[in-house]
Amino acid sequence: MTWEFEADWWRRRFGKTPRVLRHTCLCQPVSYEELTSGGVYRIRRTIVANTGLLHYLSPQTTQRGADELWELIMHGTAI
Repeated sequence: MTWEFEADWWRRRFGKTPRVLRHTCLCQPVSYEELTSGGVYRIRRTIVANTGLLHYLSPQTTQRGADELWELIMHGTAI
């Protein structure tokens, strides 16, 4: 899977911010959020770096695809 660097992708595509369906703790060096907007589902990975926060988006998918990817990430088996 290739993660796309997020540079305000949601606002450009839909004119609004996404809805967060579920998330991991943002207090960790790497956190995840399952997002949706306009029928598009993606997982956002946020990395805390010395230069600030880096956000990456998974490829667009269906709700089922996002749910399956979420479970793989949570079980440490996503590649």
